[in-house]
Amino acid sequence: MKHAYRAARIIDGVSEQALAGHALLLEGSRIVGIARAAELGSDVPVTDLGDCTLLPGLIDSHVHLVDDGSPRPRGLVETESRGMTLLRSAQRASNSLRAGVTALRDMGAPTGVIPTLKDAARAGVAESPTIVCCDTQLTITGGYGRRENVLGREVDGADDMRKTVRKLFKDGADFVKLMASGQVSNAGAGLEAAQFTLQEMQAAVDEAHRFGRKVAVHAVGLKSIEVSVAAGVDCIEHGNFLTEALAARMAECGIFLVPTLLPYRVLADPPAELVLPDDVRRKSQVAWEKSLEAVRLARAAGVAIGAGTDSGGPCIAHNSVAREIALLIEAGLPAMQAVQSATRINAQILGLDDAGTLQAGKTADVLAVDGDPLRDPDAFTRVRLVLKAGRVVTGAPAAAARDGAQGRYLGEESSFSCRC
Repeated sequence: MKHAYRAARIIDGVSEQALAGHALLLEGSRIVGIARAAELGSDVPVTDLGDCTLLPGLIDSHVHLVDDGSPRPRGLVETESRGMTLLRSAQRASNSLRAGVTALRDMGAPTGVIPTLKDAARAGVAESPTIVCCDTQLTITGGYGRRENVLGREVDGADDMRKTVRKLFKDGADFVKLMASGQVSNAGAGLEAAQFTLQEMQAAVDEAHRFGRKVAVHAVGLKSIEVSVAAGVDCIEHGNFLTEALAARMAECGIFLVPTLLPYRVLADPPAELVLPDDVRRKSQVAWEKSLEAVRLARAAGVAIGAGTDSGGPCIAHNSVAREIALLIEAGLPAMQAVQSATRINAQILGLDDAGTLQAGKTADVLAVDGDPLRDPDAFTRVRLVLKAGRVVTGAPAAAARDGAQGRYLGEESSFSCRC
């Protein structure tokens, strides 16, 4: 049966302007199209949402569901059972969906946790956004991104890389995540050198592409970005020290950038509860400025920019997409382009062909918020309606969204207004 939702404005994820005086027409789990409200037939039930904006469900392209967003975000994961970690991750996924995040890309967890959550969602046991995951991340022996018995796999040499990539896919990974550099938040971690060799990264890319999968790379420093681009990866995460020449090469090769501005903003001006060593604070302030520059360079070169929050990280609550959109605007993206980064562009990054826009035939993953998010990104915190494949998940501001608006940061629910 067809049903229409009318709102003051519709952002379809494709057009450069919001549509006024229109309604979104659905049938079952699919979008039929967008029509002028006055032209709807009398036989079509219409829900009038008033002064709201309808748009595609938000997509977060950089999430860590196992992390709790506290100053020590992986503390519980290091001590609790994998079963408890899975349950906490399922709760965060459910809260994300209710807050309007209808798809996300998980960027690393203990082996098996997120693939199991995906299986549970497919079986109807768990309520979740669509999840695309790497299972766990790959690093070199002794490199950044590995915690014994907690996170990451160590890989050395091209042959080992090929075998490990195959094992990842066997274990339920949708894509490969490589750790090509250190990170500013780790005291003493170097950013100058690339962790993997070009040959190792090319082996990962070749093997993933042979299976029709993608490769995303954690790359902060210049050398790590250089080797990532040379290897032909699909997406660069962070990319702080991007140059004009590398941005041009990324655009030429169709490599996405997910700058994750939020963690660098937090680290550059940390809340009182997040105590940082002096060298981390210094690196973070530089990295924040370089992040803003990287976005400007990428936009000027025509690189497609996605919106990823790194949610779950130190003082970064889950469901912080509104904050990342606001920071992308601060970095120079027009408001509509920033919203499209969190919808259409992210759908491309995740490889979700039937998500990210409100076009005929696509899955009805839909969000409605009070007000106009093009003028006020905080509108994303005022959730009126969430549809997942046409099914109402949130019909009014749900508990998760309300709690988040009050500023909780511990990652169990949305936390848009929390300073950290």
